[in-house]
Amino acid sequence: MQRYLFELLYENKKPMTFGAIRRAAAGDDFVFRLTVERSLRRNLKRLLDGEVVVANEGRYSIHPSILDIMADGKARDPSKNKNAV
Repeated sequence: MQRYLFELLYENKKPMTFGAIRRAAAGDDFVFRLTVERSLRRNLKRLLDGEVVVANEGRYSIHPSILDIMADGKARDPSKNKNAV
């Protein structure tokens, strides 16, 4: 679930409200089970506690330092570097 939330926030590029996250997870299922919603909330809280995700005015996004680490990792990946020997 945490991986799903992380990928959802990463792909969206913009901060998302919990309602938008819930809609993305539920899709066309109007009868969204309480257990699934509770799981979304719990895992989002874990990501917040681990400082992977930040909340700002009710919107959630990936912590900027995590994005920097990801960007640095891509730049240092020798398989992505055309000049690597």
